[in-house]
Amino acid sequence: MGLAAGFVLIFFATWADLESAYYGFDYTGSEPFSTLQCPIFMTKAETESFSVKVTNKAERRIINASLITNISTPALMEVANTLFSLEPGETKKLEWEIGPQHIDLGRFIFIRAWLHRAYPNPDKEGSCGVYVLSLPGKGAYYVWGLALCSLLGMGGSLFGLKDLFNAAPNGAFVRLMALALIVLAGLIATYLSFWMGGVLALVLAVLMSAISFGAQVNADLSR
Repeated sequence: MGLAAGFVLIFFATWADLESAYYGFDYTGSEPFSTLQCPIFMTKAETESFSVKVTNKAERRIINASLITNISTPALMEVANTLFSLEPGETKKLEWEIGPQHIDLGRFIFIRAWLHRAYPNPDKEGSCGVYVLSLPGKGAYYVWGLALCSLLGMGGSLFGLKDLFNAAPNGAFVRLMALALIVLAGLIATYLSFWMGGVLALVLAVLMSAISFGAQVNADLSR
């Protein structure tokens, strides 16, 4: 159950981010915007927000720094240009609301943020996708529920079954531990909106599951 919960969370979060990467935003090839934070799940009636953190690394004040956001809608994208100022060394968090009016393709909200260069800060750009659930409540409840179920399920099972699997001659515990670590890496990639890491984790998890299943079948047949 722990592995399945983690797999479900990684799959849908990675799907949304992957769709966002190919949605049609005008990418400029800028430095990745690592501080862009978006919800992983939302429900259809929910209003949430996404945010970015920007830091002034210069020794002078930055006036009228520009950050452009693109948000999906069922028709034309919603575009906004936010101007702000930063004192030397200051970090500022900027937030924008998203809701049902931004759902596109029936189940996604897509977001892109582009920070214009303000010396010595380079251009920064990032995108993310939100998967919209047709369920009641808040999307965050499902994210945390799946994450906790995954971590507690995998951790508890590995701890409880350690002696049993170590006694098995076919290395079942090692394979199960490797699978759990792959899912954990996928959860971290999901939190960071690193969809390539999520895709890699999904592929490795499927391969490791097939290897484990095949090894277990061979072990059963050899008895």
